[in-house]
Parts: sequence; structure tokens; C-alpha cells
Amino acid sequence: MAKKTPTVHDTIFTLWDSENDQAIMQLDLTNLKDWPYWVDWLDRPTTKSFRYVGKDGTACTVVKETRYSFGKKDKPLFYWYAHRRLGRLRKKFVGKSEDLTYQTLKEVAFELSQRELL
Repeated sequence: MAKKTPTVHDTIFTLWDSENDQAIMQLDLTNLKDWPYWVDWLDRPTTKSFRYVGKDGTACTVVKETRYSFGKKDKPLFYWYAHRRLGRLRKKFVGKSEDLTYQTLKEVAFELSQRELL
């Protein structure tokens, strides 16, 4: 069975167990109680990307990239970028894990979809 991509549909984040084809974690990004679990998942070394799909139809893939400070190869910094392809790849900086709020994801996805219209 193909691996299902972790997805944020509007405000709900879902992490899938591909073997059993069921959700193993669902979080509401607008709920303050779920916030620490969301940031914890984003900061895990195994977390590399997820998909955002807004209720307005905007969508993007959000990818974690590693950067190193000059002269500090032992201390990586992780930043998130939103990607969307229609013709050519469009990319927008989102921020650190704690910057990935529902509102930020919604705005970035909308901006990437608007760039396609230009």
C-alpha cells in the first residue's frame, strides 16, 4: 500500500498509519490544547513534509529544509518552505516550526495560488 502523506485539510492535521489505512493522530490547528503536539511533530527528525489543502481549494506542499550557521556544522537549523508547481516550481519561506499556524499556512497557500495567475 502506498504511504499516505500527512495532511492539513483546512484546520485539521491528520497523520496516517499506512499499514492499517487509518488516522493515528488528528489535531485541530486552531485549538490551543493541540498546539504543543503539532510543534512536537514538526520538530521530529523524521518529519520532512506535509500537504496543506484549504477549504477554498488552495494547496501546497510544505517541506522542512536544513541550514547551518557559518562555522557551526554541528548545529543545524530547520526552516519550512511552501512549494507549489504549476508549470514551474514556486517556493515561499514559511518559517520555523512554531511559525506554522493555520493562518500562516492559509496565507502562504493563497499567495502561491495567486502567483500562478500572474
